[in-house]
Amino acid sequence: MLDALGIKGSRNFYALRHTVETIGGESKDQVAVKAIMGHVDNDISAAYRERISDARLRDVTDFVRAWLFAKREKGTQEKPLLKIATEQCDGATASA
Repeated sequence: MLDALGIKGSRNFYALRHTVETIGGESKDQVAVKAIMGHVDNDISAAYRERISDARLRDVTDFVRAWLFAKREKGTQEKPLLKIATEQCDGATASA
């Protein structure tokens, strides 16, 4: 599947986590991204948050899925955000 999607670079669990965090963050709902990633939210507002709706979580996963499976024109460059995520996993410094 990774070959078919043109995903190069590091191909491990942590590369996947970097990609989900990076692309998910573009959905502009970092609270939902943190919940999906299993990260603890130390923000004071988190102490008062009782839940995160399934709709918010689904919006983030749908955003990542749409990015991952987006149709691209032949000959276009690699998806730049994925390149950044995989380079970080390889230990290289990525530029934004």
